[in-house]
Amino acid sequence: MATKGQIKMKLLQRIWDDVQRGENIDLYLTVIAAIGLAALNILGFAPQALIAPITLAVLGLIAVSNLSNRYYIEEQFQKLTGSSTSVLRGRSELPSFQERGQAASEIVVVGISLITAVIPHLDFFEQKMKDGCTIRFLVLDPKSAAVQIWNVISKVPNVQGDIEQTLNSLEVLIEMEQTCRGKCEVRLSNVFLPFGVAAFDPSKDTGLMNVEMFAYKRPLGDRPHFILRRAKDSKWFEFYKSQYEQLWADSVAWQPKLS
Repeated sequence: MATKGQIKMKLLQRIWDDVQRGENIDLYLTVIAAIGLAALNILGFAPQALIAPITLAVLGLIAVSNLSNRYYIEEQFQKLTGSSTSVLRGRSELPSFQERGQAASEIVVVGISLITAVIPHLDFFEQKMKDGCTIRFLVLDPKSAAVQIWNVISKVPNVQGDIEQTLNSLEVLIEMEQTCRGKCEVRLSNVFLPFGVAAFDPSKDTGLMNVEMFAYKRPLGDRPHFILRRAKDSKWFEFYKSQYEQLWADSVAWQPKLS
């Protein structure tokens, strides 16, 4: 148990730390003024005409200090409660591919069919190819046994057809390699991760990753999403990155059939 002397030392150290950081200065000045006024009044040196206005001034400083502290506590509380409720997001709350990938030089998209990621944003990916971006897509092999497993656990009636549509659309991007600076790689996997990923510049400090958690027999709009930033969430960013990179290494390259 701490002694009274230790408690006083800790208090003085805390006051000194606050003064060095420039915090609570007004409060400490108010305390000094109040003690000084009380001492002068006891000794009989304080003019009676000044006691009342000085007392009111001291009370005013205390009120302002308390109000400031209240606002600070409320602000911190709002930040804490806001961060705890906004970690998971719905699909409709996510920024668009255009917003996230406008300045990206590498984009990685990993999922089951990627039909909702590729087809509605095909124009965007075409422009990124013209800009010299490297784009990688990893989808489930439509001929793999895992397709049937996915059909059972999801609400998609025939994911194989969706995968085929995605691959047909990606042919355009692969063909663009002959006429632009960009690069498009497509791979097929025999298994799927329990999540999907859209990563933008994942090897840079500015890297950003959206992770979509898959769910059992729930529609797309119900799936929870969360965003990781390499600079802030390095541990989990690298974890999810290593997961899709391992699956990428274990998958096979896909090329359009020659017509």
